[in-house]
Amino acid sequence: MFKRNDWIFGLVAILVGAVALFGIQELADVQSMDPAGPTALPRILAWGMIGIGAIHIIAALLLRLKENKGEGTTFSLRAFRPVALIVACGCVFIAALPYLGYPLSMPPLIAAVMVIVGERRAPRIVKTAVLTTAVLFAIFYWGLNVSLPLGFLEELI
Repeated sequence: MFKRNDWIFGLVAILVGAVALFGIQELADVQSMDPAGPTALPRILAWGMIGIGAIHIIAALLLRLKENKGEGTTFSLRAFRPVALIVACGCVFIAALPYLGYPLSMPPLIAAVMVIVGERRAPRIVKTAVLTTAVLFAIFYWGLNVSLPLGFLEELI
């Protein structure tokens, strides 16, 4: 179930949870009709991410200790490459979002992540990226009435 390099996912999950906890601090002052307040669900999700990250780090360390049986472990920056590439793709996505909008920014992000994790079949990458974007856009924009950034497409939709 767990792999040796799951500690990378664990570290990223803990960082995401910590950033989320820091980011929702300003929501605590917002008035809400919900008795739990506007920060309840984000706080639960953030602590859940931190817990999942801790589980992955502990499991990866235990698995590595079991495999090495006391031998010295090697540390490689190469293990961080996929994480760094996905974070870079996310930053490009966020930067492009106001200009290109969600419908044009999301497919390249999905395609890039698929390539980074090892998918090499171009037809599958294109289908997944386009269909996932279309389904998510329909659900959030029309189904849930969420205001997604449309960029220069705002005049058409």
